[in-house]
Amino acid sequence: MLSTRLRPSSCLRYKIIPPTHKRHFVQYFNEGFLDLALALPYPVNWPAYSATIILATVAFRTALLPVAFWTTSRRLRYEEHVLPVLRQMRPIVMHEQAIAMRAEGLLEDQNTRGKIHAKRCHDIMKVKEKELVKTHKCRTVTTAWLPFVTQAPLFMAMTICFARLAADPTSPFDSESFLTLTTLNHPDVTFTLPVILGLVTMANVESSHWILNPAEKEALKASEKNMAETVEKSGNKWLTMRFKLRSNMKDSMRIMSVFRIGLASIAPGAVTLYWLTSAIFGLGQTWLVNWVELKKRRELKASMPSPMSLAELQEKVKATPKPSGTESASEELKRKAKLQVSSKPRKSKGSRKQDRI
Repeated sequence: MLSTRLRPSSCLRYKIIPPTHKRHFVQYFNEGFLDLALALPYPVNWPAYSATIILATVAFRTALLPVAFWTTSRRLRYEEHVLPVLRQMRPIVMHEQAIAMRAEGLLEDQNTRGKIHAKRCHDIMKVKEKELVKTHKCRTVTTAWLPFVTQAPLFMAMTICFARLAADPTSPFDSESFLTLTTLNHPDVTFTLPVILGLVTMANVESSHWILNPAEKEALKASEKNMAETVEKSGNKWLTMRFKLRSNMKDSMRIMSVFRIGLASIAPGAVTLYWLTSAIFGLGQTWLVNWVELKKRRELKASMPSPMSLAELQEKVKATPKPSGTESASEELKRKAKLQVSSKPRKSKGSRKQDRI
């Protein structure tokens, strides 16, 4: 009689049943936020959830405030240790390249010669700038992008969390009103907070000129004009694109302030309140950072010597005694020309008379 062994049924094996609802960061944050709002000892008449939104926004933005001052110190380090050296080197490099081009025999038309000279000077100054920036640890790209990289993830995360919490039908946001918001779940029907948000965003764009005196404003306009002329003469496409992007940045921010009004008018009240609180804090932060930066920049400008002009440099070079055995490129060309003239064979008197006849 044959006997068979049956395999154990798969239903008798132990299976791990995965959870039907996974817990994410948003859920942890929302539960912690609601617990914090109920635990804080607010007065009885205060809206607990609205006050906690404001408090959490101020706390997170304050935690990122050292990053703003760190980027300010990097900009000041660049202006203190890099820009003075570049300003002193610029006329020297221009003079040396002009002599080198004359020695190489580059005698094209004036426009072509000017473009070649500008490109050579730009390449040399760019290499020197990279060396100085690496030495003093003040890269302009890192300084410009670091505030955005640190603030954008936090802004997006908190916006998503408050939007999810407002969309939850069991959320207690539906039972609380604040200012012109009937509930924190619904948009502001009066459009008051969205308009204030747009005005604060616009003020944040224009706040950099509030602390400047008239002389500094005129100097800033002249500097921007000179920069535009320098970029146009250089003919560098990458430099031109960067300058246009920088000049159009403020116009883009102004358009963004109008766009935020429309976006806040359809967003939940909790999200609008968070955006408005963050914008007001950002306005104060921008004013404080600009004031500290301008104060240090004025002190630096007062202690910095004025850059040497090209005429002063040429006079200084002429007045400086040259050591023996050294000569400039122009003097070397003159010496070679004299040697060529002296090396030609002289004609006799008879041959010169025949040439005259």
